[in-house]
Amino acid sequence: MHNNICIIPFFNEELRINYQAFASVFKNSSIYFILVNDGSKDNTGKLLDDLAAKMNNLTVIHQKNAGHGMAVVNGYRNA
Repeated sequence: MHNNICIIPFFNEELRINYQAFASVFKNSSIYFILVNDGSKDNTGKLLDDLAAKMNNLTVIHQKNAGHGMAVVNGYRNA
């Protein structure tokens, strides 16, 4: 169980994901991150999975597109 959790929803963010910047933030953080891919049609899910494969404080959840609010709720349910 993690005490500090951050839920971040993503939808078609492939062009906005800076892998090196994200990896730096996630790697040096005491926070556990749950990234929710909300049915992206681009490579967002793959990029997030690549990050998760290298980080021990990060989980990716993939869901069918249900909107920002449901992505956040789904992240909390999985926390």
